[in-house]
Amino acid sequence: MSEETRATKRNQDSEEHLLPYKQILLATDFSAHARRAGQRAREMADKYQARLSLVHVFDDFILYDDFYEPVVEERFALQQSLQDAAEQQLATLADELGIENTADVRLLVGSPKATIISHAKEHDIDLIVVGSHGRHGLERLLGSVASGIVNSAPCDVLTVRL
Repeated sequence: MSEETRATKRNQDSEEHLLPYKQILLATDFSAHARRAGQRAREMADKYQARLSLVHVFDDFILYDDFYEPVVEERFALQQSLQDAAEQQLATLADELGIENTADVRLLVGSPKATIISHAKEHDIDLIVVGSHGRHGLERLLGSVASGIVNSAPCDVLTVRL
């Protein structure tokens, strides 16, 4: 058997082990990068006839400490307002992407990286799609949500750059 034939057989064998994506998760922060990632996620879902779901993680910032008690009510009102705005943006994006099932659209609360990873594990996600800001230097060393997901995800991750 020639080297070319062996290489072709190896490629065919490895492709047979790759299963098509069935559950694709778009994690969005509503930025321009995330909009482009949404377009790519929709393309991938269409290509693989996969279910597309959408999440945004709201980082809970209310401090429950006696020292902050006078401002907790104000912070709670601000947080609720921001969550309501995020829900509206999620609904708009879901509509743009053709996601009709409301169970596939979620506003989650917590640390973005950990919450997205946890959600992916709980829902048997095959592919996570996120926008990437393409940071360099100090910002890159400090990490980002996208790079954290790439390094910790239980599945494939597609990072989409503008």
